Amino acid sequence: MEYPNRNFVSLLFVGLPVWLSGAYLAEAIKGSVRFDVSKPLAVALWVAVLGGGGFAAVLKVAFGVSYAITLTIYAIFVVPWLWSMVFLDFKSQLLKLFGDASYSIYLLHQPLIPVVRREIERASVTLPLWAVDALTIVVVVAALLLFYYVVERPSHLLSRRLSAARNGARP
Repeated sequence: MEYPNRNFVSLLFVGLPVWLSGAYLAEAIKGSVRFDVSKPLAVALWVAVLGGGGFAAVLKVAFGVSYAITLTIYAIFVVPWLWSMVFLDFKSQLLKLFGDASYSIYLLHQPLIPVVRREIERASVTLPLWAVDALTIVVVVAALLLFYYVVERPSHLLSRRLSAARNGARP
């Protein structure tokens, strides 16, 4: 983890617990028992992760707080949400789609965001900043899902077929 001035205290008391939580969740996935969750809890967890992201974004944009700190703050909100994704049984096709496309999202969101934002700002100088941000998110998510359906998903299917053919089995 890269912290400002390699701050040992923040690394020890904030970064380490977040990292350990992620490691625990990764291990827990192997043998987890899933259980149903109430709608209010599901909504609360989503509000926490989205609100935490918004809070971290405000700290970054409005106050110039570094990504090392804002991402750590966001991670504190993400841990309970990740826990819910591992242990709670959400029956949502939208969540499944975003989970399936998560590698495309991870791979391409960083290079796409500045390009899309710049083009939106260039096309419409009258939009307020919040509208540019919202439109950027919508366009980037649509582009990432398109990439998933056009590139990633077909490549996974091809890989399965080639693997099955190599092993003499049907895909």
